[in-house]
Amino acid sequence: AVVSTQSTGDRTVIVTMLHPSSHEFSLLDRVCLMAEGNIAFLGKAIEAVKHFEAMGSTLPSFINPVDHFISELTVKSVTQSEDEERIESFINFYKDSTLYKQMDQRISH
Repeated sequence: AVVSTQSTGDRTVIVTMLHPSSHEFSLLDRVCLMAEGNIAFLGKAIEAVKHFEAMGSTLPSFINPVDHFISELTVKSVTQSEDEERIESFINFYKDSTLYKQMDQRISH
């Protein structure tokens, strides 16, 4: 509630959340998901699930989207090389996306 009252008008409010609940995630307008110091997704929160699904990463039923994103964008020591390849694929998929090109164009102007 505090964030929503601060964001009225022409203010931009930036919040860093380590692991928001599914309810908290649903309240976000835009999200930036990062992995290995790179942006894996930047855009409307509601579009994040669709973006991951376009990559072949379907959100399982009854799973918090944040848990799913963390699972997809985290290196586990047992499968490190496979995880690093998967994460790199997500990063490259975002860099090749229309979302990235639109964001890059807005920043450049």
